[in-house]
Amino acid sequence: MRGRSARRAAASVSPEVRHPAGGGHMARRYSWVKYSIAAVLLAGAGAIGFYLWYNSFFTDTITTGIRINGTDVSGKNPEELRIALHAEFDHNIGSMAITITGEGKKWIITGKELGARENVDEVVDEVKALARQGSFTTRREEATKVSSEGRAFNIALVINHDKLKTKIEDIAKEISLQGSDAKVVFDPEKDTVEEMFTVTPETQGKTVDVAAMIVRIGVDLQKGYTSQQEMIVAKFTPKVTAKQLKGSFFELAAIKTPVSGIQDRKDNIKLSLSRFNGYILYPGEQISFNATTGERSEANGYKMANVIGADKVYVPDWGGGVCQASTTLYNAAVKAGCQIDERTHHSIPSTYVDLGFDAMVNWPSRDFKFTNSSDRPIYIKAWASNRNAYVTIYGKPLPDGQKIELDSELLSKGETPLPETRPDTKGQYIDKVTYEDQTYKVMESHPE
Repeated sequence: MRGRSARRAAASVSPEVRHPAGGGHMARRYSWVKYSIAAVLLAGAGAIGFYLWYNSFFTDTITTGIRINGTDVSGKNPEELRIALHAEFDHNIGSMAITITGEGKKWIITGKELGARENVDEVVDEVKALARQGSFTTRREEATKVSSEGRAFNIALVINHDKLKTKIEDIAKEISLQGSDAKVVFDPEKDTVEEMFTVTPETQGKTVDVAAMIVRIGVDLQKGYTSQQEMIVAKFTPKVTAKQLKGSFFELAAIKTPVSGIQDRKDNIKLSLSRFNGYILYPGEQISFNATTGERSEANGYKMANVIGADKVYVPDWGGGVCQASTTLYNAAVKAGCQIDERTHHSIPSTYVDLGFDAMVNWPSRDFKFTNSSDRPIYIKAWASNRNAYVTIYGKPLPDGQKIELDSELLSKGETPLPETRPDTKGQYIDKVTYEDQTYKVMESHPE
């Protein structure tokens, strides 16, 4: 028993193995260092990768997904691409030619004459900027979009259209025969209708459709840098003939009104009517008395004469008397069948025209305007002497032999009020009275 127990006890004792002093701590430290180095290496690789990825959006190369004329140019240097594209396409300009024929002649226009070029620089500048401008986020988003969707560009021909237009117009002058409508020279100073109107007959001609030529040439050049075109010529057919104009010088209206008053008033009437003398009013055109005669001022040649003031009393003002000119013109326009657009009557009846046929004007608030509503021009002859004001209008006869006559009828007349007596506090009429309580009649009373 004692022997077996001793053997069992001996078997349970393990031999003691000893490491050098501190050996266990070294192994653990070595493992920690090994893992630390690995972590550093991984972090460094990640940082380098991130740096390279981040900076890929700040490179000068062209972003991914861009094609020019069907060729992928992703990652290329823009300036090297620019040089290559110029080398590939610029020679096209040297061989570019436009050939135009017509009327047995031939003309050739070169690309150099038109300042032609390729849009290489514009395209390269545009693709160079894609996903390469703005913040990192902006660049990344744009690069992602371009890469996924793709972006296609084409090199195209650019020509100076103004130069092309000028070239074609110069060619057109060589073969065009400029036609024209019949024209009228109107001289109101002559005595008879036959002398006043001189007709220049119309001429036949032909014209070149320059706009259509430019379109056709432009289409051809974009396809293949050359164009061969026959000149597009159209005949010119006059719209107005001498035959049509012969019946357009009929006397439509002849109005005369008696002129009175001081010489300055008469001169104002003469001056304002002279602005209409020889005037040609075309179909649909409107004429304004104020715009034609101008502001009534000394600078415009007008003189001081009586006008109707705000309180219906005659007061001197620049251009006094021009209302007789507008009234005479108004009566002629009505009789000529013109469309009256604006007209105002006086606050007191005019003595030089029948009731209801006056036309008051005042700068700039009151105007007289009318429009030529016929399909032919009308011609105005207007002048004045010291005795009368005259306006005659010529034009195409009214339809169906119509003739317009002017007439007025007084339907009712109110009582004439007694004159209103006012004290002459300013002494304006002191030279016209000789004793106290004597009155001077400034203006006649008129029926209401």
